[in-house]
Amino acid sequence: MSDLLLDTHAVIWLSRDPDQLPSTLRRSIDDAQNVFASAVSLWEIAIKESGPSPMVGTHDALEWFTSFLATAGLTLLPIELRHVGAVQHLPMHHGDPFDRLLIAQARVEQLTIVSRDRQLSRYDVSVIWDEPE
Repeated sequence: MSDLLLDTHAVIWLSRDPDQLPSTLRRSIDDAQNVFASAVSLWEIAIKESGPSPMVGTHDALEWFTSFLATAGLTLLPIELRHVGAVQHLPMHHGDPFDRLLIAQARVEQLTIVSRDRQLSRYDVSVIWDEPE
Protein backbone atom coordinates (compact mmCIF):
# COMPACT_ATOMS: atom_id res chain seq x y z
CA MET A 1 0.00 0.00 0.00
CA SER A 2 1.32 3.41 -0.93
CA ASP A 3 1.54 6.33 1.44
CA LEU A 4 -1.71 8.26 1.77
CA LEU A 5 -2.67 11.94 1.88
CA LEU A 6 -6.09 12.63 3.41
CA ASP A 7 -8.35 15.21 1.80
CA THR A 8 -9.83 17.64 4.33
CA HIS A 9 -13.21 15.89 4.49
CA ALA A 10 -11.43 12.57 5.13
CA VAL A 11 -9.54 14.15 8.04
CA ILE A 12 -12.78 15.47 9.52
CA TRP A 13 -14.71 12.23 9.06
CA LEU A 14 -11.87 10.17 10.46
CA SER A 15 -11.87 12.42 13.53
CA ARG A 16 -15.62 12.80 14.02
CA ASP A 17 -17.28 9.71 12.60
CA PRO A 18 -14.93 7.09 11.13
CA ASP A 19 -17.96 4.95 10.26
CA GLN A 20 -18.76 7.47 7.49
CA LEU A 21 -15.66 6.15 5.73
CA PRO A 22 -16.12 2.91 3.80
CA SER A 23 -14.74 -0.04 5.78
CA THR A 24 -12.35 -0.95 2.97
CA LEU A 25 -10.99 2.59 3.05
CA ARG A 26 -10.52 2.47 6.82
CA ARG A 27 -8.55 -0.76 6.35
CA SER A 28 -6.41 0.95 3.68
CA ILE A 29 -5.69 3.78 6.11
CA ASP A 30 -4.86 1.30 8.88
CA ASP A 31 -2.58 -0.68 6.55
CA ALA A 32 -0.72 2.28 5.04
CA GLN A 33 2.85 2.81 6.14
CA ASN A 34 2.40 6.59 6.31
CA VAL A 35 -0.81 8.60 6.43
CA PHE A 36 -0.45 12.34 5.98
CA ALA A 37 -2.72 15.25 6.75
CA SER A 38 -1.65 18.42 5.00
CA ALA A 39 -1.26 21.88 6.44
CA VAL A 40 -3.60 22.74 3.55
CA SER A 41 -6.40 21.04 5.50
CA LEU A 42 -5.67 23.12 8.59
CA TRP A 43 -5.73 26.25 6.43
CA GLU A 44 -9.11 25.25 4.92
CA ILE A 45 -10.59 24.36 8.32
CA ALA A 46 -9.31 27.58 9.92
CA ILE A 47 -10.87 29.72 7.19
CA LYS A 48 -14.20 27.92 7.37
CA GLU A 49 -14.27 27.92 11.18
CA SER A 50 -14.16 31.72 11.14
CA GLY A 51 -17.12 31.93 8.74
CA PRO A 52 -20.81 31.12 8.82
CA SER A 53 -20.36 27.41 7.97
CA PRO A 54 -17.80 25.87 10.34
CA MET A 55 -16.46 22.43 9.45
CA VAL A 56 -15.68 21.07 12.93
CA GLY A 57 -17.08 23.64 15.36
CA THR A 58 -13.90 24.63 17.16
CA HIS A 59 -12.66 27.98 18.40
CA ASP A 60 -9.05 26.88 17.91
CA ALA A 61 -8.49 25.08 14.61
CA LEU A 62 -4.75 24.76 15.20
CA GLU A 63 -5.25 23.05 18.57
CA TRP A 64 -7.97 20.77 17.17
CA PHE A 65 -5.88 19.79 14.14
CA THR A 66 -2.60 19.14 15.98
CA SER A 67 -4.38 17.23 18.73
CA PHE A 68 -6.17 15.02 16.20
CA LEU A 69 -2.95 14.33 14.27
CA ALA A 70 -1.24 13.20 17.47
CA THR A 71 -4.18 11.09 18.61
CA ALA A 72 -4.68 9.43 15.21
CA GLY A 73 -0.98 8.92 14.52
CA LEU A 74 -1.10 10.99 11.34
CA THR A 75 1.95 12.78 9.96
CA LEU A 76 1.78 16.48 9.12
CA LEU A 77 2.66 17.31 5.53
CA PRO A 78 3.84 20.93 5.53
CA ILE A 79 3.32 23.22 2.56
CA GLU A 80 6.63 23.64 0.76
CA LEU A 81 7.57 26.05 -2.02
CA ARG A 82 7.88 23.16 -4.47
CA HIS A 83 4.27 22.18 -3.72
CA VAL A 84 3.04 25.71 -4.37
CA GLY A 85 5.10 25.95 -7.55
CA ALA A 86 3.66 22.66 -8.82
CA VAL A 87 0.14 24.14 -8.76
CA GLN A 88 1.08 26.24 -11.79
CA HIS A 89 1.47 23.11 -13.91
CA LEU A 90 -1.91 21.60 -13.09
CA PRO A 91 -4.71 21.78 -15.66
CA MET A 92 -7.76 23.74 -14.48
CA HIS A 93 -9.98 20.70 -13.90
CA HIS A 94 -10.69 21.89 -10.39
CA GLY A 95 -11.10 25.47 -9.18
CA ASP A 96 -10.81 24.88 -5.44
CA PRO A 97 -7.40 26.24 -4.33
CA PHE A 98 -7.22 23.86 -1.35
CA ASP A 99 -7.79 20.80 -3.53
CA ARG A 100 -5.37 22.05 -6.18
CA LEU A 101 -2.63 22.38 -3.58
CA LEU A 102 -3.42 18.91 -2.19
CA ILE A 103 -3.16 17.51 -5.72
CA ALA A 104 0.18 19.25 -6.21
CA GLN A 105 1.46 17.85 -2.91
CA ALA A 106 0.34 14.34 -3.82
CA ARG A 107 2.05 14.56 -7.19
CA VAL A 108 5.31 15.98 -5.83
CA GLU A 109 5.47 13.53 -2.91
CA GLN A 110 4.03 10.58 -4.88
CA LEU A 111 1.16 10.04 -2.47
CA THR A 112 -2.29 8.56 -3.00
CA ILE A 113 -5.08 10.98 -2.09
CA VAL A 114 -7.94 9.71 0.05
CA SER A 115 -10.96 11.63 -1.24
CA ARG A 116 -14.49 11.10 -2.44
CA ASP A 117 -14.14 14.11 -4.76
CA ARG A 118 -14.37 12.52 -8.21
CA GLN A 119 -12.86 15.62 -9.84
CA LEU A 120 -9.45 14.76 -8.38
CA SER A 121 -9.21 11.64 -10.54
CA ARG A 122 -9.06 13.88 -13.62
CA TYR A 123 -5.49 14.69 -12.60
CA ASP A 124 -2.42 12.52 -12.96
CA VAL A 125 -2.64 11.41 -9.33
CA SER A 126 -3.79 8.27 -7.56
CA VAL A 127 -7.08 8.69 -5.67
CA ILE A 128 -8.85 6.13 -3.51
CA TRP A 129 -12.33 6.12 -2.04
CA ASP A 130 -14.18 2.85 -1.95
CA GLU A 131 -17.94 2.94 -2.04
CA PRO A 132 -19.82 1.61 1.01
CA GLU A 133 -20.32 -2.14 1.05
